[in-house]
Amino acid sequence: MTACENTHPHITLFLGGPACGKTTALLEEAHKAESIDQPRVLFITACDRNCQTIKSHIGTIDSLIQVTSIQNLARNILNEPEAHEIIGRSARILDSVEEGILFEDMRSLGIKQRRLRGLCSFIQRGWSDLADEDERWLQTLEEELVAQRMRENLQLVDGMLRSELEACALRVVSQCERIRNAYQAPAVLVDDFTLMGRASQQLVRALATQELYMAASDAPGMPVADPYPFERGVKELLEASPDTQTHALHTCYRPTTSVSIINKLRTEAGRAPLTANDERKGTIETHYIGGFAEEQEAILRTIDAAHAQGTSLSRIAIVGANGVWRATIARVLRSNNITVTTTKPTRMRIRDYRDAEANKTLECKTLEQLSRDPENALAWRTWCALGDYLANSVGIDALRAPALRAGLTLPQALNALLAGKLDGLCANDPMVEGLLARYRAGLDELHARDAEATYDPTNPPAEREGVLLCNPRELQGQTFDLVIFGGFVNGFFPSRAWCENEVIGTARTREAQLYQTQLASVAASATNRLVFTGFTTCSLETAERLDLCVERIRLTRGIRMATISPSAFLSLIH
Repeated sequence: MTACENTHPHITLFLGGPACGKTTALLEEAHKAESIDQPRVLFITACDRNCQTIKSHIGTIDSLIQVTSIQNLARNILNEPEAHEIIGRSARILDSVEEGILFEDMRSLGIKQRRLRGLCSFIQRGWSDLADEDERWLQTLEEELVAQRMRENLQLVDGMLRSELEACALRVVSQCERIRNAYQAPAVLVDDFTLMGRASQQLVRALATQELYMAASDAPGMPVADPYPFERGVKELLEASPDTQTHALHTCYRPTTSVSIINKLRTEAGRAPLTANDERKGTIETHYIGGFAEEQEAILRTIDAAHAQGTSLSRIAIVGANGVWRATIARVLRSNNITVTTTKPTRMRIRDYRDAEANKTLECKTLEQLSRDPENALAWRTWCALGDYLANSVGIDALRAPALRAGLTLPQALNALLAGKLDGLCANDPMVEGLLARYRAGLDELHARDAEATYDPTNPPAEREGVLLCNPRELQGQTFDLVIFGGFVNGFFPSRAWCENEVIGTARTREAQLYQTQLASVAASATNRLVFTGFTTCSLETAERLDLCVERIRLTRGIRMATISPSAFLSLIH
């Protein structure tokens, strides 16, 4: 289904560079639609974080403007009763641990790990881009086998991958008239259109009946919430709707120093420069100080000085391209009683499924989920992955086919197996012996546990004001009075492989464009002060561990010290 089969709204597109007032233009149109008494005005953002920002701008409790993110909108659609009949699964999104377990279950296909990861990514991209609308999109038997097994495993755990969320919601909207009528609105406004996947773009177009206003960047963006943004969405839109009214925005509302950096990057990419429209000059500073620890201390002093001058901690952001660097500065800040916030929860990883001590936190979290919902198939799959994973994985492989034939999820199939009511498999089968033992242990834990969960989601702990710590991708779309880009050295930004010309050809060009996009996003986020910091030396052991680009090596007091050079992109700043 294409987005315009059922609706033919008038489309207005605001197209421009970073900080050119695209979102402001949308807000003005939203208030206009509200003032002419439209029965419903729907404002859709690309991620939950931006949704909260828009709500704070609108500010009125009794407003007719309904603000939601595309993810929440898709979840609400999939939580409708008819949606489960169409899709056959719940809208439970797999987290990082559950995705890892899903991949381990896929390894029973016998495909080499690297090849299997590539196939899984290809299939997820295809679902997000609606490639599966063409029956011939899978060219080989291997691709068809992986796609089929992935769907079967997701159906068994009654879950959904993030990449297919909006595609499934679009299917529901196209097939169920009641849901389509319930979610359509006369006026729909969409922010960050190019940061959405193709399924998301088609979904928002399908929901507008009269007026559709969209804001889109004229340059490629970075994935924010949707893992596979569809950059050709604007081109596809203009081809499908040639009467679209387009407003090109060329004025950047940032200090002239930030606009100067953005224009240098746009010139490198062959795009037209923007015009500065902010009387403030702003400041850009670069500090390269001694070693790794000295840089961290300098950042701490910068934050303390800014806070003492009246800058709120929530208006300060620290950006770092390297995960180890971010973890180190987070420890330094917390040890000095500075709260650190992140844009998303820390990704948990299972390094060894048999290590009960290391996985204790995950086990407790899983039991919390099962206490609230004993039929949570995803939580049961995580629980059964802990312990003797290889034996349990074999059990899952044996259980899959009979469970799907009976239309059962994982816990339902295990209960049927224990009761001797699952056709094609019996409880004393050695293939499922370990799996059933782990399931029984989980049931015993739940019976022994207090029925009330220790965490009350309706009354979460209060969050303290803190400094945002993130990578360059996560800063996109946010603004701060002080932005510190730390670890701005070769090896972190850009990577050592890029600096030493190990990345060549189109891959090198593509990676350079990504670095330029990230740097432009950081520059556009600073409304007053932008600081770049780095270190000039560290031990050779540290440099090798962090994969830094070493310029030269010196022996200092019996220790081999590496000289680290500033980022190759420093020339674009001054």
